[in-house]
Amino acid sequence: MKKEEYELSSNTLLLKWEETYKDEDREFSFDGISDFDIWNKEPIKILFLLKETNNDFQPKIPKQKITGLCGLNMARWNYAIKSLFENSNIIPTFPQDDDLPNYLSDLGIALVEIKKIAGGGRSNNRIIESYAIKDKNFLKEQIGLINPKVILCCGTNSSYEIIYDWKPIKIDNNYFQDEDGNDCSFWIHNQRLIIYFYHPTTIGKSPEIIYNLLCRMIKEGKAFERLNLINC
Repeated sequence: MKKEEYELSSNTLLLKWEETYKDEDREFSFDGISDFDIWNKEPIKILFLLKETNNDFQPKIPKQKITGLCGLNMARWNYAIKSLFENSNIIPTFPQDDDLPNYLSDLGIALVEIKKIAGGGRSNNRIIESYAIKDKNFLKEQIGLINPKVILCCGTNSSYEIIYDWKPIKIDNNYFQDEDGNDCSFWIHNQRLIIYFYHPTTIGKSPEIIYNLLCRMIKEGKAFERLNLINC
């Protein structure tokens, strides 16, 4: 899909979607591909499926600085996935803050938020899931327009399953545990790599430990080898 075609289709969809919330009197998030030109050059297309918009944050506004735990973790996870796609035999070194790009648009990623209206405080999973139910057709269409090869579910595992009316069947070597025994996992669904992972604002865990867990999942689970197998 060309840039002009994507932008027209995306804006048409999001404006129609925004109209369904016209009585909320709250800002609607126009999310999606952060910079199409950079995205289009990436060897692997990654979508971060997030919970909700943060106040007046608008992902499509260019040259937004990467700041805070959320932005830094997304930049690191993006780097890890793309590095392992290029060479799945070597776990890339944990990048320090100064090693990361300065702007969100430089990452060449897409951001999709389940709950697109700002305000109301931080929502629990039940509320996020209610938006996934209400807007599942919009969300499915938006993800289809973006057409990523990797979807990183950032604490949005159940919402992904709601959107696609899908439940994973547990198989060997898909589940990996952190030091507290919490499961993260990956799946091949709709010819995409789907990663069930932490939200980038997760506190109380070292960013380096979380980063290494993501790398280990992809490397030891042979995630890209399994994805390529179905795409042959």
